[in-house]
Amino acid sequence: MGRLVLGIASTLVCLLVAELATRWLLPVPLHTTDTFLHLGDARLRRDESAPVWLRAGVRTRHQEEDFSVTVAVNSKGLRDREMAYAKPPGVRRLLSVGDSFAFGYGVELDEAFCKVAAAELGPPWEAINAGVPSWGTGDELDFLLTEGFRYEPDVVVLTCFFENDLRDNWNRQRYTVGADGRARRVRPLEQDLRERTSFDGVSVRNPLLKTICERGAPADATEPAAPAPPRVSWWIAHSNLARMVRRAISRTEYRTREQAMQEAAHRDEAERRALGAALLTEIARQCRAHDTPLVILLMPSKKELAWNDGPGFRAAYDDVVAGAEQWGATIVDLAPPLRELGIQTAYFGNDPHINAAGHRAVGHVLARAVRSAWRGRGGPAHPGASGVPPQLGPWVDRVLGRRR
Repeated sequence: MGRLVLGIASTLVCLLVAELATRWLLPVPLHTTDTFLHLGDARLRRDESAPVWLRAGVRTRHQEEDFSVTVAVNSKGLRDREMAYAKPPGVRRLLSVGDSFAFGYGVELDEAFCKVAAAELGPPWEAINAGVPSWGTGDELDFLLTEGFRYEPDVVVLTCFFENDLRDNWNRQRYTVGADGRARRVRPLEQDLRERTSFDGVSVRNPLLKTICERGAPADATEPAAPAPPRVSWWIAHSNLARMVRRAISRTEYRTREQAMQEAAHRDEAERRALGAALLTEIARQCRAHDTPLVILLMPSKKELAWNDGPGFRAAYDDVVAGAEQWGATIVDLAPPLRELGIQTAYFGNDPHINAAGHRAVGHVLARAVRSAWRGRGGPAHPGASGVPPQLGPWVDRVLGRRR
């Protein structure tokens, strides 16, 4: 018994010494996304189909090497002020949906391009920021069907960052391409959560996630109850040693998976593009059904801007966006204005996102696109009951043939 106690005491002393030493020599600050972005527990993070959402009711400081900004999340899980579902009389709403670029990663809320565009458009326009870091097109479709259209938007703005989106859509395996070429959900998200984990941290407390899990907006328009307080792992929040170990594990996992991911990307490229096209087409169909113009922003990365000396950025993804365009979506290639502004000017030095100057440039382009889309409401006729534009038919058939 004495040896057991001595062994436990020695272990605790060693851990305490290691904690103090790492705090002094190799400090690893708490990553502030841990305070506003919910990724579930470790089991969920390893599962690509795990949902990602913002912690409702959080107000924190997001600080990294390139920036220090405030992130405040409202009771519905959006980085915005409190917004009622019912639109005030005389107001026109711009609903911005997307990943970290739409979220405004690294900039203040009023510097995000949706807010810049609304300010340039002037009254009666207002913008709702519904961007969430790490979201893919499937997440954005789920949000629109369960929450987004409840805000009665006059224009939906969808930001596509294809460097991540096509991979995320494919890896998460939430949607597939049906025999008719349309995006089909594999099964309800609530069932996925119930079978993958019983971790209490992913219980459906966030109002936004609750409606997604229920696969449809509630019939009534009552406002959600006050959110539960944000939860961050105690060890991650308080232990430098725990944060260091987690970072080392994450980097090791990334290195071991990187080659396999690259090989899979080449092998599954056609299927990824087909799924991305089907999801974008479905979003455009839903916007048409709600008589809401859709503007799709194609966001390039630093790398894509630096390498793209020939055809426009959009040309590389024409097959992916063609279906949405056939259903009346306005496609905006952001590569030309960002390249004209300059990569060093438009993007952070170390972080891969656009900075405040980049957001201003995108906001200006977006304001013009919204004016054009609003004037041309209705758009071209839809391509047919199947939702597959004629030029995509053989391509979709070829992809589906590989899976049969």
